[in-house]
This record gives sequence, C-alpha cells and structure tokens, in this order.
Amino acid sequence: MTLAPHRDDPAWPGESALPMEDCSPVGLAHRIRDARARVAAAETEVVVLALAWADAHPELGDDGQPVSPTRVDDDALAAHFVGIDPEQSLDSPAWAGLPPVAWDAPAGLAAACGLSTAAGRGLLRDVLVLAHRLPAIWARTRAGQVPAWRARMIATEVAGAPDDVVAAIDAALAPVADRAGQITVRRLVGEVMLRLYPEQVEAASLEALDRRYVRFDKEAVGHTGVSGMDIRADYADLDDLDTTLTALAEVLDRVHPDAAHDTLAVRRARALGVLADPALAHQLLTDVETSAPARIPGRSRTVLELRISDLALLGLDPVGHCRPETTNGFVTLAERIAAWCGRPATDLTVLPVLDPDAHRASDAYQVVGRLREIVDRRDRHCLFPYCTHPATACDHDHVHPYATGGSTCTCNLIPLCRHHHRLKTHAGYHAAVVEPGVVTWTTPHGHRFVVNRTGTLPSDRPPPLGARTSCFQESGRAGGRTGSRPFAAPGHTLCQQAEPRSTQV
Repeated sequence: MTLAPHRDDPAWPGESALPMEDCSPVGLAHRIRDARARVAAAETEVVVLALAWADAHPELGDDGQPVSPTRVDDDALAAHFVGIDPEQSLDSPAWAGLPPVAWDAPAGLAAACGLSTAAGRGLLRDVLVLAHRLPAIWARTRAGQVPAWRARMIATEVAGAPDDVVAAIDAALAPVADRAGQITVRRLVGEVMLRLYPEQVEAASLEALDRRYVRFDKEAVGHTGVSGMDIRADYADLDDLDTTLTALAEVLDRVHPDAAHDTLAVRRARALGVLADPALAHQLLTDVETSAPARIPGRSRTVLELRISDLALLGLDPVGHCRPETTNGFVTLAERIAAWCGRPATDLTVLPVLDPDAHRASDAYQVVGRLREIVDRRDRHCLFPYCTHPATACDHDHVHPYATGGSTCTCNLIPLCRHHHRLKTHAGYHAAVVEPGVVTWTTPHGHRFVVNRTGTLPSDRPPPLGARTSCFQESGRAGGRTGSRPFAAPGHTLCQQAEPRSTQV
C-alpha cells in the first residue's frame, strides 16, 4: 500500500489537482464516507489475513504436529479474570483455549503491519479469540458488518474469561456488535460474571476494599506549588466526598469574596483544604443562628434501578444495577448496594417503577417529572448519531417543534446533548421519529442514520412512509395539522387516542 503524500511533501498535488466538482461540502462528505468504507474493508481484510497467519504458524509438538489448545478450569479462569489469585497457577490466561502459535509468529506479522512485536502478538490473540470463542461476532466481522477495531475491542475485553461467560457475551452482543461501545461491553461482562461467578466476584470485591488508598507524593510538587492526590475508595465514600466538596464550594462562593471569581472546580479544590479543618467545615455547612444543618446545595441523588426476577424474589440473584444521575450506571453486587442504602447518612427515597414504553403527555413546553424520567429511561443517551452522552444530562427536544404544533409527549421527545440540540435547531440536521425511541437523522450533506438506545446504524433509506415527527392528535394543541393521522408505533394504541393537553405528569 502506497501512502498518499502529506500536504507539506513536495509530491503534494495541491487543491487544484482535486476535481472541483467534488469539493463542495456534500461532495467532500460523500468522498470521506467512501474513503472510510474502504479503510474499514481493508482493516477487515487485515484481521482475516492475521487469522490465516496464525493458522500457518502453529506451535509444533515433538511429533511435528500442531499443539492442542490448553484446557483451563473455568473457576480458575474466573478467579484470575476478576483479579484474585486462583488456586491453579495459570500461564498466559488470556490465551487459554486458543490454538498456540509459534514463538516467532508475532514478529513476522507485526513487521508486515508496521507494529511492535507485542502489538502483533495482541493482534494474533484477538483474531484467535474472535474465531474460536466469539463465532457469531466473528461471522459478522468477516461479512463487513462489524468494524474490525470494534470486534478486536470486544475480544480484548473477554480474553481470559471462562467459556460460559464468553459464550453469553457472544450471544448478547452479536446483534449489536457494530455499535457497542467499550463501556457497554464492560458493563455486560461484569453483569455476566456476577450472575455466573458471584463467589469469585465477591472475593474480588473484598480484596479491592483491602487495596483502598489515599496517596500524596510530596516530592512531586513543582515550582507552582500545585500538586495532585490519588484516591481509590469505596464508591459510596467517594460519592459523599464529592457531594460535600460541591456543597462547601457553593458556601465559599457566598461567604468568601475572594472566591467569587473562581470556577466551581477551583472552589472544590479549595474546599478540600477546608475539610482538613473539620471544625471550620462544620461551621460553614451549619446554620449558625439555628445550629441546624444547612441545606447542602447541589446534593446529588442516586437512583437505584432494580430489575426484579424470580431468582431475585428468592434471594438468588446477585446482580444490582446502580445508575447515578448524569451517568450511564454500572452493575455491582446487590448486597453492596444494600450496604450503601443502609449507611446512616443516606436519605433513601423509594420511587415508583416507570414503564419506559408508557405513553405520557403534558400541556406544558417544559419536560419535567415522570415524563422526563420515562424518556431518560427509554433512550438512555443522546439520540444524535454516535453520541453517548447520558440522557439525564441532556436537553429534551421536541422533534416536531412545540411552536408549530408538536406535542410534549413521549412520542415526540428525545434527549439531545446541548451541542447536538443546537445542530438540530440551527445547522440543518433533520430528525424524524420512526417509533418512540427510534429516530432517523438526515445530515445537511444527505447522509442518513437510524439511532436508538443501542446505538447508531447508517441508513441510506428515507424514513418509512407514514412516519411522523410527533404523535399528532385529533384534538387540542397536539392535533397540529387538521386531518393528519396520529403516528403510532406497533402496539402503541395510546398514541391514537385524543388526550387533553392538561394530562398530569
């Protein structure tokens, strides 16, 4: 492959050598997309050839035949995978169950790819994991449906995991492997490990608690006098510390004139120094006149989502889901969440379970209360192509504008981060609802994408006939255009019923 000359290279042809008819924004966007498609195809070819390289360079035994893969006990693999010392000593656990390759195989592949030998060995391991342990994802990768880099990311995350865990990951991720991000993969791996190997995960959690620390290297302070501190602690302790720092920062903004021009980040750093004097910190956070605790500004709320199963009712489901606001959440042991809820300083509020498929509407323009929570729970993140910003930290956009008849209801609302909200409003990006929680986007350059809670799919097809940008109703403001039929997703009969705009949320 011959590299194209750089702009500063004498061989650079200059803009005048590019076809002028292709230099419009639309033409350039299409050329860039086509170039990316060729790069993706080439990367797929590289991983397919890397597997052929591994097959052509097997490790040979004394009899001259390829050595069989090493079978490792799943419990030992699980212990090593979660970070505890297994009773059985393991040699290269990430290669467990994979056909061994010759000791000199990585160097030749790496040289051909322009990689270090260590990176070449990693490439061989990833393609072997895909071919031998993730067959469904590998089939989609070979077909060009999953980018090679994303398939390798999944392989890296599961390398060394027990066979049943990898099989479960393959089955769950194969349909969405083309758009699954690293956070999603890690969360799923963690949940599967919790369900299949709870004892090993619990042991790892206890060991992790023994490895907590606060480190401050006084020798690393530079001439500015500003340094850093490294902390590793229990999530609940760090969450409380984070909340207290924000509370002190807001108090400093009110009571210390010299802090008025500081950013919140700077005031939080100053608040850390205040915590070094517990009496002063207590004074600042306490109403002096009443000696009652002052309201802590910005106090965060932790939302715990519990998925109840038959096993959970019997006390046999170890998985707990924790989703703090403005994050996508994580999974952990259910008993750990129970311990957090039982902390003396915890104010626990039980909220009703919300159905993310429920239809709800409001007269108001503002999206608040349960309506907002339903949209957040349904969509999880910003529904602009390839964005993963948490829905709880997003604006809530009326796909069909409220000012021109768009309703404030779950059929017409999507979460958009502030930047992408501005793009939709001012930069010519058009959204159309296919069904609640599924949006088709058209860029100003003619590219189309379908986005839902699982991610983004490129699509060159226009929205299906009959798809509306909101659930236009037959009466009230939500009726919008006279005579238009309301859009309804399959099974969404509520969208077809006339509801007054005064529906309570």
